[in-house]
Amino acid sequence: MWLTIWLFGDQAAATASCCCALAVLDEDDKPLVSVSPSDCLLDAIFQLSQGKVHRLLVVNPITGNALHVLTYLRILCFIHVCVCRFLF
Repeated sequence: MWLTIWLFGDQAAATASCCCALAVLDEDDKPLVSVSPSDCLLDAIFQLSQGKVHRLLVVNPITGNALHVLTYLRILCFIHVCVCRFLF
């Protein structure tokens, strides 16, 4: 649970920005790149790099609602915190 809160911060703000992002998409834009909350972090990093995107939506597979926005910075911060906990 703390992993989700730490990585994604304020859930209400993330959900609002996800809804805005979904509303702006047109048919001419690139397809939406997303992952499921059950996917591993390595799969999300692979999707970010292969899709050449800066933000990745975490989407609930049952309802289709956007849950969070995942970025490179949030992933790097998470790795930094995990490494510091093991070293000290």
